[in-house]
Amino acid sequence: MDNTQKKTPAEHKAYIRSLTRISFFFAYQWHAKHPDETMGAVVRNRTPLFHHALGLLRNEGEEHGEWQRLLEKVRTVAEKAKDAAEFEEIMFAFVTPFADSRADRFYPQSVGVALPKDWNVRSLKYDPPKDSLPATYCTFHIANALAPRSIFDDPEHLPLCFLELMDRSEAEFGYDMLYTSTWLNDHPKWLPLFPREWHDNLSPRSGDVSWTFGHWGQLVNARGEFNEKMGRYVREHGELKYKPRKSHCSFQSMREHLADLASGA
Repeated sequence: MDNTQKKTPAEHKAYIRSLTRISFFFAYQWHAKHPDETMGAVVRNRTPLFHHALGLLRNEGEEHGEWQRLLEKVRTVAEKAKDAAEFEEIMFAFVTPFADSRADRFYPQSVGVALPKDWNVRSLKYDPPKDSLPATYCTFHIANALAPRSIFDDPEHLPLCFLELMDRSEAEFGYDMLYTSTWLNDHPKWLPLFPREWHDNLSPRSGDVSWTFGHWGQLVNARGEFNEKMGRYVREHGELKYKPRKSHCSFQSMREHLADLASGA
């Protein structure tokens, strides 16, 4: 495989199939431990199936019928399947034609091929103010503008993205604090980018799981293909390896820390 090239449509289809499979496997395991949640709710709210694999938006829009048909199948199969493997196989066979059609449809804007349209600072994106946070908090998100290379391949890439993000969001919204919640806050390659203030403010490792890539992004590699190593971990342990954690720090401390990194201090 030539890892200098973007993933192909066939590789994207294989990625969608793997993401679909792991979603059903994980959902069965989670439901066994949390029987108070319906299987449909687990599949919809705790796996990447609906949003990331199938591109079914979390509303009752034009694809509401397909959404409901899938949830009804999930319910009936869950009542009969004897284990996670059987549930995965039956559901995967049921959904594969639809999943393949969605892979073909969304390949041009898929992860590893193109950034989301609203990404505003290369591998980073900052949001407008949120009512749930202090007015000066800059909530940011992470993607990969370097695909098929890793965001960590160029040691200057993320620091420059952060400097630009702080400058622009400060000018636009008056922000002075960085904030995010992500599995990367549990990853040893990510944390050295941040000052002591960020480390001191890290929340405990959370065992909760949602459908977002703030949780499931660790199952995607730099090319936008399925991360087989992380997939094996989920199958062996029934949970994600890296746990999402929240943190925040001031723009000032981040700028000082990035200056120290650039100088080798």
